[in-house]
Amino acid sequence: MRRIKGRGRGKGKGKGKGKGPGSWLRLRMFSGAERLRHVGSGLALAGALDTIDMSLVDHLPFARANLRWNPFGEVPEAERGALTVPCFDVDAEVHALASPGHAVELVGDCGRGKSMHLLALHDHFSDSPMTRVDPGERPSIPRADVVFVDESQRLSRAVRRRLFSRRASFVLATHESHAEELREAGVACRSFAVARTDVTHLRAIVQRRIEWARRGPGALPSVPTTLLEELSKRFADDLRGIEGALYTHFQRSHRGQL
Repeated sequence: MRRIKGRGRGKGKGKGKGKGPGSWLRLRMFSGAERLRHVGSGLALAGALDTIDMSLVDHLPFARANLRWNPFGEVPEAERGALTVPCFDVDAEVHALASPGHAVELVGDCGRGKSMHLLALHDHFSDSPMTRVDPGERPSIPRADVVFVDESQRLSRAVRRRLFSRRASFVLATHESHAEELREAGVACRSFAVARTDVTHLRAIVQRRIEWARRGPGALPSVPTTLLEELSKRFADDLRGIEGALYTHFQRSHRGQL
């Protein structure tokens, strides 16, 4: 949890206890109008606050833009799949994956959108476990009709050979293609380079994120095409870098920092 320290903390043995500037005041989590009312009251007493829960405060500056939060802030994992703007026909791949012997591999470097596309497909097979292979780990990959593996390039070739011999379908997010290994195992493979950052695609991503952050009915902010063109040229296929720049743009544009 991110916190900021306020002024006026007391000194001595009684610090953090009792009333007044030396006490610790924590705000409970509220929702809707009640949440806004209590946060506003807390800010009015800022001189007496030692700690403010920033999760209660960060959302408020975006209300005038009809947003609940910065559209390019952290997205909960459960919502990432729905926010993905896919670079392939998801329905067609879902239909193929429903039968064993098919693989979809999502290829790209870090920050190119592999995991987001993986989650978009996983939304259609929510009963299937997903395994992420972290550096130096040798995870046990559960059996399932559709096997999902993130960072599959970290598995040894021998482990992948055993994995691909299963009677199953596979969705793999990887830095390097396994197409040849899959075909040797008799698995039909569809490989997608997911990094796409042309202006048309970026526009679709921006619109979906802004709609996700919508506060209520009415107009929403937009991002100038000139900015999208600039970001596309500056970051090339680095989608994570573009999203970081858009986060900064919204912070400055809608929190009075311009």
